[in-house]
Amino acid sequence: MAESKKQGDKVLIFSRSIPTIEFIRHVLVEKRQYKLMVLTGATPQSQRQRMIDDFNDAGCGIDVFLISTIAGGIGVNLTAANRVVLVDQGWNP
Repeated sequence: MAESKKQGDKVLIFSRSIPTIEFIRHVLVEKRQYKLMVLTGATPQSQRQRMIDDFNDAGCGIDVFLISTIAGGIGVNLTAANRVVLVDQGWNP
Protein backbone atom coordinates (compact mmCIF):
# COMPACT_ATOMS: atom_id res chain seq x y z
CA MET A 1 0.00 0.00 0.00
CA ALA A 2 2.81 2.42 0.79
CA GLU A 3 4.31 1.90 -2.67
CA SER A 4 0.92 2.39 -4.29
CA LYS A 5 0.40 5.64 -2.41
CA LYS A 6 3.88 6.83 -3.32
CA GLN A 7 3.17 6.19 -7.00
CA GLY A 8 -0.23 7.91 -6.83
CA ASP A 9 -2.15 4.72 -7.55
CA LYS A 10 -5.87 4.43 -6.89
CA VAL A 11 -6.63 1.18 -5.09
CA LEU A 12 -9.79 -0.91 -4.78
CA ILE A 13 -9.95 -3.23 -1.78
CA PHE A 14 -12.69 -5.86 -1.80
CA SER A 15 -13.85 -7.95 1.16
CA ARG A 16 -16.97 -9.95 1.98
CA SER A 17 -16.63 -9.15 5.69
CA ILE A 18 -17.84 -5.82 7.06
CA PRO A 19 -15.70 -6.17 10.23
CA THR A 20 -12.66 -6.71 7.99
CA ILE A 21 -13.56 -3.62 5.95
CA GLU A 22 -13.90 -1.59 9.17
CA PHE A 23 -10.55 -2.87 10.45
CA ILE A 24 -8.80 -1.96 7.19
CA ARG A 25 -10.50 1.44 7.21
CA HIS A 26 -9.29 2.09 10.74
CA VAL A 27 -5.70 1.12 9.94
CA LEU A 28 -5.53 3.09 6.69
CA VAL A 29 -7.21 6.24 8.01
CA GLU A 30 -6.07 6.39 11.63
CA LYS A 31 -2.59 4.92 11.32
CA ARG A 32 -1.58 5.73 7.74
CA GLN A 33 -3.60 8.86 6.87
CA TYR A 34 -5.08 7.50 3.64
CA LYS A 35 -8.07 9.24 2.13
CA LEU A 36 -10.70 6.64 1.33
CA MET A 37 -14.34 5.82 0.80
CA VAL A 38 -16.30 2.78 1.95
CA LEU A 39 -19.14 1.12 0.04
CA THR A 40 -21.17 -1.53 1.87
CA GLY A 41 -24.77 -2.65 1.91
CA ALA A 42 -25.39 0.11 4.46
CA THR A 43 -24.40 2.80 1.95
CA PRO A 44 -27.59 4.52 0.77
CA GLN A 45 -28.35 3.94 -2.91
CA SER A 46 -28.60 7.71 -3.38
CA GLN A 47 -24.92 8.11 -2.40
CA ARG A 48 -23.39 5.21 -4.32
CA GLN A 49 -23.17 6.77 -7.77
CA ARG A 50 -21.82 10.01 -6.32
CA MET A 51 -19.09 8.07 -4.52
CA ILE A 52 -18.21 6.19 -7.71
CA ASP A 53 -18.10 9.42 -9.72
CA ASP A 54 -15.94 11.09 -7.06
CA PHE A 55 -13.47 8.19 -7.01
CA ASN A 56 -13.24 8.20 -10.81
CA ASP A 57 -12.44 11.94 -10.77
CA ALA A 58 -8.65 12.23 -11.06
CA GLY A 59 -8.52 15.29 -8.81
CA CYS A 60 -10.64 13.93 -5.96
CA GLY A 61 -7.71 13.01 -3.69
CA ILE A 62 -9.19 9.64 -2.70
CA ASP A 63 -6.47 6.96 -2.53
CA VAL A 64 -8.53 3.89 -1.68
CA PHE A 65 -12.06 2.59 -2.15
CA LEU A 66 -13.05 -0.17 0.30
CA ILE A 67 -15.91 -2.22 -1.11
CA SER A 68 -18.06 -5.03 0.18
CA THR A 69 -18.11 -7.66 -2.56
CA ILE A 70 -21.79 -8.25 -1.92
CA ALA A 71 -22.77 -4.57 -2.27
CA GLY A 72 -20.30 -3.50 -4.93
CA GLY A 73 -19.12 -6.60 -6.70
CA ILE A 74 -21.39 -6.21 -9.73
CA GLY A 75 -22.39 -3.21 -11.82
CA VAL A 76 -19.87 -0.76 -10.39
CA ASN A 77 -17.66 1.03 -12.93
CA LEU A 78 -14.43 2.21 -11.26
CA THR A 79 -12.19 2.97 -14.21
CA ALA A 80 -9.81 5.24 -12.28
CA ALA A 81 -8.42 2.36 -10.21
CA ASN A 82 -5.19 0.75 -11.29
CA ARG A 83 -4.74 -1.69 -8.38
CA VAL A 84 -7.13 -4.22 -6.89
CA VAL A 85 -6.76 -6.09 -3.60
CA LEU A 86 -9.00 -9.09 -2.88
CA VAL A 87 -8.82 -9.58 0.88
CA ASP A 88 -10.93 -12.70 1.05
CA GLN A 89 -12.89 -14.82 -1.34
CA GLY A 90 -16.33 -16.27 -1.11
CA TRP A 91 -16.24 -19.92 -0.21
CA ASN A 92 -19.03 -22.37 -0.74
CA PRO A 93 -18.29 -26.06 -0.18
